[in-house]
Amino acid sequence: MFCTECGNKLEQEAKFCSSCGSMVKGEEKQESQQLQLSQESSTIATYENQKEIKKRNVSMSKSKWAIIAISLVIILLIGLMAKDYVIYAISPELYIKNAFGNTIHSVTKDYYKMQSLILGNNSSDLSYSTSANVSIKDASHTDLWENANLYILKGLGIDFKTIFDNKNKEYYFAGKYQISGNDVASLNLKLDDNELLLNVPELFDEAISVPSKSFGSEWNRSIFGRESYYSFDDDLDISLSNLLKMQNPAETDTQTKSRYIDSFKTMLANGRYEKNGSTTLMIGGAMKKCNRTTILLREDNVKQGLMDFLNALKSDDMIKTWSNSFNQGYSYYDFEEAIDEAKYELKENFKADKVSIDLFTNNGKVVKAEFIIIPDSDYEEDRLEANIELLGEKSLIDNFKLEIAVADEKIMFESEGNHTGKNNMFIDNSKFTVKTYYGEEVIFNSSTKIDFNKDRNNFDLDIKLSADGESIRFNTIGDFKLSNKSISFISDEIQFTYKDYYDDVLKINLSANIIKENSVKDKPDFDKYSKLNVFKMDEYEMYNFISSIEERAFWLGQKIEEYYNY
Repeated sequence: MFCTECGNKLEQEAKFCSSCGSMVKGEEKQESQQLQLSQESSTIATYENQKEIKKRNVSMSKSKWAIIAISLVIILLIGLMAKDYVIYAISPELYIKNAFGNTIHSVTKDYYKMQSLILGNNSSDLSYSTSANVSIKDASHTDLWENANLYILKGLGIDFKTIFDNKNKEYYFAGKYQISGNDVASLNLKLDDNELLLNVPELFDEAISVPSKSFGSEWNRSIFGRESYYSFDDDLDISLSNLLKMQNPAETDTQTKSRYIDSFKTMLANGRYEKNGSTTLMIGGAMKKCNRTTILLREDNVKQGLMDFLNALKSDDMIKTWSNSFNQGYSYYDFEEAIDEAKYELKENFKADKVSIDLFTNNGKVVKAEFIIIPDSDYEEDRLEANIELLGEKSLIDNFKLEIAVADEKIMFESEGNHTGKNNMFIDNSKFTVKTYYGEEVIFNSSTKIDFNKDRNNFDLDIKLSADGESIRFNTIGDFKLSNKSISFISDEIQFTYKDYYDDVLKINLSANIIKENSVKDKPDFDKYSKLNVFKMDEYEMYNFISSIEERAFWLGQKIEEYYNY
């Protein structure tokens, strides 16, 4: 290889000419190529770097907005959680009003949920039929003499069916009295808006008929009413529609509801709201922080509020419907007189040296309320104290307590459990106590558990009433099933126990099969009976009719004796 500038012979791997010092052309080209490649690589690297930088900037931008969004959500949540505390700090009165509204809404919703859980669809608009069979399996008594006479109870039972047909406004009852599974006597009844029909086939063949709407006046004019020396009010109405009206009276009208609400507003008006810091209460098994607010009420506002409440009560059509449903022995006019007397006493003698309410709130709801009313500070025995607690965590009605005390007398009701069906379970443990001035106590305890996850042995009920050294207990285990169409209870393990003051014990074991269906079927046929209007009978017809019943009742008694091998 030779130098291109001077022609000097070059070494094989020489990069420069040893004679003139010029760069060898081939090496220059190679270096140039390397330089070019280096520049291209640098350009590519620069582009990639710019791309990466841009990508990183975009990523950082997204992260920034994500951080901002998360921060806003956290701030919003904190704001919502702190809303109650903010309102409480600014206006305790507004906070308490909101808390009352939240509490009423929550309790009402959970109550209807509990009702649906236990009773299913219990709407009064639905027709239904109920069939039941209850029988005594055996009975025993710790006293040998009493025990010897209890054989008469063994095998006794009733089998009946009731039907309410809302569409046709008809009610039916068909029942049988049984001894060891044998039908001994039966009763069939039909009631509608026109008449009451009654048949006891063992005593008479006809269906006794009496008018339902005008029952009171028709009875009083009949020979039965005159001979019995007992009279009803002339406007006594036993028609089905009237009975339903009594059972399900029309709701209180909007105007009257407003009057009730206004009466409570009057009591609370001009009250002094005092923030008494915070305290902790056991809510749902955990200690929770609660705000405590004391409301001091003015005597004149309480007096006027109570007066407005009595006036609202007097004008309530629902109360009037209840009072006049039968109008027997007690009428709405008697009720009005009682209210007027209460108003007079309130006006002339009401005095309250102190009326205060301590409210404990958690999560925007009232969980406890303590009332103190002192009519006269010189007579502390007249002091009235009331305490209401709603300390369930998921549902306020899971844990409930009501306590009212005046001096040494007290009424208390408390209930704990799982009342709204969480985890498909219903649990209730309740206690009702009445303590008298003399230290006597009446105590009612009940324990109920329903496990809807099982179909068998899922119902457990235990009820006990004790007073003055005596007690009554009712307990059962059975199968409870609930669907949209029916409710049923089946058990062979029902026990009734009575323990007297001397510790003698009576035990009765029963079995029961009860089914309620939201449908109407198998109505008793009353068309096969001839009707007999007993209110139209004269004295001679009544005598013959009663004589016939007495004779057939004698033979029925003979039949019953045969079952017991007399």
